[in-house]
Amino acid sequence: MSPANKVAGSNDTLKRSLYTALKTRLLSQSCPLLRPLLRLEMTPMENKVRLDVPATTFLKIAFAALIAVSLVKLAPLLLIVLLSVLVAATLHPVVEWLETKRVPRGVALGMVVFAMIGTLALSVLFIVPEMIDQMKQLAETLPKVEQDFLAKVPPGSLHNFLVRFSHDPKAVVGGDAAGKLLAISFSALDTLLNFGVFLITSIYLLIDGKGTYRWLSAFLSKPNQEKLDQTAEEMSQVVSAYVAGQLITCGLVAVFTFAVLTAFHVPAALVLAVIASLFDLLPIVGFIASVVLIVLMALTVSSSTALTVLALCVGYHLLENYVLVPKIYGNRMRLSTLVVLMSFMIAGTLAGVPGAILVLPLVASYPIIEKIWLRNYVGEETIRQHAAVESKSPRQLRK
Repeated sequence: MSPANKVAGSNDTLKRSLYTALKTRLLSQSCPLLRPLLRLEMTPMENKVRLDVPATTFLKIAFAALIAVSLVKLAPLLLIVLLSVLVAATLHPVVEWLETKRVPRGVALGMVVFAMIGTLALSVLFIVPEMIDQMKQLAETLPKVEQDFLAKVPPGSLHNFLVRFSHDPKAVVGGDAAGKLLAISFSALDTLLNFGVFLITSIYLLIDGKGTYRWLSAFLSKPNQEKLDQTAEEMSQVVSAYVAGQLITCGLVAVFTFAVLTAFHVPAALVLAVIASLFDLLPIVGFIASVVLIVLMALTVSSSTALTVLALCVGYHLLENYVLVPKIYGNRMRLSTLVVLMSFMIAGTLAGVPGAILVLPLVASYPIIEKIWLRNYVGEETIRQHAAVESKSPRQLRK
């Protein structure tokens, strides 16, 4: 064989070796779902690598895009359903506890649903009218409150802005006031309708949630059904701890805020207490926003009152974070402040307030998902180290 033929043969062997290595690497590192879609071939005459994408691949990509668009459109409804799942998962243990006391399931469900609706009705009957009265009183005294507040603001750009805003808000903010009022009205109506859907969905899931769960899980294989059952059981404990803890902490902050503001004769004490309770659902940011509103209203009384109220609010916030929350949540919601803040910001950006509320129990449930579903991917050593870090973490769910 001539030297030229030997060189050509060596080049062919080298090309085929590189082709084999390239094909093996692509197929081993690509997503398992994409492997059937790729066909790597080397034509025998030209010794060139050719990447073929079958026509069915484009159909699958189009179908995936259609699903993605549908999910984006249905995102508000999905958030409502997820919030309903949180409520149903929290109330379900109560139904089971009543059943252990020999209460028929139908009666137990009726008692829980009646208690939930009754609590909402009592809140509307006793709290909402008082809030409306306080808002009316605040509106009547608003000119005096405004003057007292502006008198306490030092001269400067902020003072000038507030004066211009008080005289002509439309000129400062811009836009059509009537149009904005109409938009707010439609938004309030939409919120009311969404709350109705949320309430009905929660009741339905509480009554027939198990049947729906079994129907959906039937699509999975037997091993995956067992994994799903274990995941649902362990996540329900996290969800129950989260919702029950939120209800307790929100109630405590409402009582504390109302008592402090009433003691210092701050206007609209009940309104601010309800706002502080609702904002307590939002970690970190909710506390800051509520305190700003409370301090601004306390400034209408006096500067010393505002400083005293601020100190009391900060003191209660520290007490809640470092004493109450660890006692209420226990070891089931161990999250660092950084994880809480980052999760809240990402979820709030993507899905608004409902997403920010939902993200914390989901993030806290990640160790469960990792242990059950990702064990073969992350490895036993990673799971063991994560568990060790979580067990030694000095911080729990902080607000």
